[in-house]
Amino acid sequence: MRYYALDVLACPYCHAFPLKLVVLEERRGPMKYPWPSKPFCDYVCAFRGVEVAKCESCECEECFSREVVSGVLVCPKCGRWFAVVEGVPQLLPDEARDFDAERALLSRFREKLERLDPEVARRVFEDSHARETR
Repeated sequence: MRYYALDVLACPYCHAFPLKLVVLEERRGPMKYPWPSKPFCDYVCAFRGVEVAKCESCECEECFSREVVSGVLVCPKCGRWFAVVEGVPQLLPDEARDFDAERALLSRFREKLERLDPEVARRVFEDSHARETR
């Protein structure tokens, strides 16, 4: 998944935007920035974690050269989390998800996730379902 995908992705349940991204693994690729002007994104610079309007130094070239391989997307409104597995965001309805399989795929990053964002780690590994227990 490219960082710039977060400029258009919203929660499939409550439609909150933007989703929070916790990057667990990324790789660099040969993709070059093809647009004559910056910024490419309209609303969110996910690479820097800021709104585009507040992005003083948009690093579009650097952003375009990176791909999120593994991570977690979190809805800021309903609290649901979605795994990014092999570069693909798993934005599936709860009833179509295999939470145990998603947790197993993310388990190799457990310590890193706990260090980067303890609250997201708790949601992923301790909650019984994808959204925050109410």
